[in-house]
Amino acid sequence: MQARLGVVVIATALLQTLLGQSASISKECLPQFEDYPVPTPLVARKTRAAYLSSYELIDIPRAQYSARIRAAAKGGPDFAGHYTIVQATCGSDCHNVWIVDVTGGEIYSTPFVGANRCVGGFDVPLVEYRLNSSLLVVTGSLEIPEANHTFKDGPCGKYYYRWDHDALTLVRSLVQTKDTTSFPPGARSGTKPPILGCPTADAKTAGR
Repeated sequence: MQARLGVVVIATALLQTLLGQSASISKECLPQFEDYPVPTPLVARKTRAAYLSSYELIDIPRAQYSARIRAAAKGGPDFAGHYTIVQATCGSDCHNVWIVDVTGGEIYSTPFVGANRCVGGFDVPLVEYRLNSSLLVVTGSLEIPEANHTFKDGPCGKYYYRWDHDALTLVRSLVQTKDTTSFPPGARSGTKPPILGCPTADAKTAGR
């Protein structure tokens, strides 16, 4: 019991350090929603964010699976102009995320399998987004896809993604880890997004 408590204390301290880093870095050095503006031709979603409970997606045909995600997206867009973020629970403090184009019904997956809230991060939204911005921010641990439809849990961090037509691309990350070899999901092939410091000019202007 004491060992488990020690792990929780350490994990909480690491996340608080990470969030402290995020707060202490100059605003100009981290992606902001206003850095990635998009037109908003459609009426914004008036209802609450789109969520599905885990039992709604268990043991159903694939066609019905997609239909339920689209149904959850009804009510108007809330992300990047004409998209709706649909989330489904995948465990305790874990969410799967889909991006639905409300104009055509296309469903897009994220580069991570799921996102898990880290210990000590309950006062920070797991996923943040805006209707008038193509920026999506995840604060937690990402489930990183591996071979044979498996995944591994990534480190706790703050991950900044830009939506570009049909995919999320990682533009920044703040990761509390000593592992410098892992590439967060969504990073461009052959590149590693910088940790801390200011983003490059290309990273801030891409996708406009």
